[in-house]
Amino acid sequence: MFQQRLLRARWKWGLGAAAVVAFVVWAANDSKPRYSPPRTVAPAPSSPSTAPTPAQRAAPVLEQGKRHLAAREYAQAKCSFDAVLQPTPQSADAFIGRGEALSGIGDHAGAISDFARAMEIDPKNGRAAALRGRSYLVSGDSQQAIRDGTHAIALSPGYGLANLVRGVAYVRTNQRLQAFADFDQVVKQDPRSVFGLSFRAEEYKHQGNYDSALADFTQALAIAPDHVPSLVGRSLTNLTNGNLPQALADCNEAIRLRPESKDLLENRGLVHLRQRNRGLAAADFDAALTQNPKSAWALYGRGIVKTRRGDRPGGRKDLAAAEAIQPDVVAEMKRYGIQP
Repeated sequence: MFQQRLLRARWKWGLGAAAVVAFVVWAANDSKPRYSPPRTVAPAPSSPSTAPTPAQRAAPVLEQGKRHLAAREYAQAKCSFDAVLQPTPQSADAFIGRGEALSGIGDHAGAISDFARAMEIDPKNGRAAALRGRSYLVSGDSQQAIRDGTHAIALSPGYGLANLVRGVAYVRTNQRLQAFADFDQVVKQDPRSVFGLSFRAEEYKHQGNYDSALADFTQALAIAPDHVPSLVGRSLTNLTNGNLPQALADCNEAIRLRPESKDLLENRGLVHLRQRNRGLAAADFDAALTQNPKSAWALYGRGIVKTRRGDRPGGRKDLAAAEAIQPDVVAEMKRYGIQP
């Protein structure tokens, strides 16, 4: 879980840093262990004549930290876990909790260190391994994320977060068949995993299996109607298929849910462009570019609008800028039915 929830919501499988952060935000909330993760066992209550042990004194603070995590109060959670670790420096639960809190405030190096310490204390803790893999993934080390995900799966088969972490790392390293297998496994383990369905749908889309992609996106949205990545994914799939009314409806709903995310407007601009609504398309592209002047999609779309309106020099400038930022933008736009 992370504080940066205002994310670039165009769910492209280039999986840049923002898309990976989006994944870990969603996956952390969605993946529920299907095993019993190792937990510190509280000692039996002491008799009136016996002083409480350090673990007994720390237990309420540990639970307080977990409540702060659940509420995404990461700074407070870190303070609670710090307090637990003073009297009980061998608490794997406290290191895991503090690692999650550090992830929440963006200190991924610190999180990796804490998850590693938890793994040293409790070598069979699959959750610690999966969470460390998640932090490596956000830090850009996909190979280590694959290793940690594989280790977590070996320790705790059926723990969806481990498969999701490894699957995303496989996507980032262009191992798409392995990625599909991981996401497919998540859905088989839990057919109501919104993120398993959404990730598998993206792989179906990558394979050109648009019917299966639409089925998975639709199933994810039946479970979680406000899941923006699935709305975006379904919209772009329908844009590819030419179902422009549904593509527009999903874009509008995503924008309603995330009005602060101007990047969503470039998706809608592409739909307007396919519908030959140049004015609406230009307005969306311009708005998207105010937030992200280097958006290849928005520049490319605006370049087409300018060209069709007779501003050929301006159009060429935008199209060239888009290609300089993203060399494969022409091929990508062609897949969505958009050409100059």
